[in-house]
Amino acid sequence: MLLLGTLSLSCIGCSAGTSEAKQEAEEQYLGESIDNHVVFPASVEGFVGDTMPFYDDGTYNIFYLADQRNGKQGYHPWAMMQTKDFVNYDDKGVVINYGETIKDQDIALGTGSVIKDKNGKYHAFYTGHNDAYEPKEAVMHAISDDLENWEKVPEDTFYANENYAKNDFRDPYVLYMENEDCYWMLVTTRSNNTGVIAKYTSKDLKTWKDDGYSLKTIWIQIQIWSAQHFLSIRINGIFHSLISGQTELFTTDLQMI
Repeated sequence: MLLLGTLSLSCIGCSAGTSEAKQEAEEQYLGESIDNHVVFPASVEGFVGDTMPFYDDGTYNIFYLADQRNGKQGYHPWAMMQTKDFVNYDDKGVVINYGETIKDQDIALGTGSVIKDKNGKYHAFYTGHNDAYEPKEAVMHAISDDLENWEKVPEDTFYANENYAKNDFRDPYVLYMENEDCYWMLVTTRSNNTGVIAKYTSKDLKTWKDDGYSLKTIWIQIQIWSAQHFLSIRINGIFHSLISGQTELFTTDLQMI
């Protein structure tokens, strides 16, 4: 009986403490009302797919595929939201739109990445996808001075060569390798029906040289890697990459390599 009474008092005490903490959290968050903050922001465009974060000068620029589902022929334009603290967001809406006609390589956009060059100009590399024609996928390029207004550079578009699958060639991730004074581009594709990450190099972000593939799957069920995020950090001299694998069942599996 004494034990039950003690447990009751303990529960009451915990409940009171939890209630007070909850009330305090609701009243104050980072010095302001919690109602003024958004922990999980919603897109002004619709559903969100494949976020592509780019940090620059104190601001996190989160590009994403805008899944508008508005019945139009084109789909998945790039949109962007910005934040400095991950509780206040400014959604800029669509910043790189899909093509205008079914003949455009980028009638649908896919995942890619953004990088700033030595002169301060921004470069977006993205997947141009077109189900109506072959090759279905290509790496495409756009440039900007402010991250919001982008100009496409169609002459820089390039496709898979004979070493890779022409219809699975996507998700370009670009980074600058200071020790080599050149840019790397990692592209998810297939070679000999096996998922690989192809490595391209460039000095000017316009012309790219195929340097072979940097990763080949050792899992038979993985047909292609998808949307890799290369971490430009070294642990014991080894670079690390976050990727997902796509199987014939269209399921994905996150891997760190």
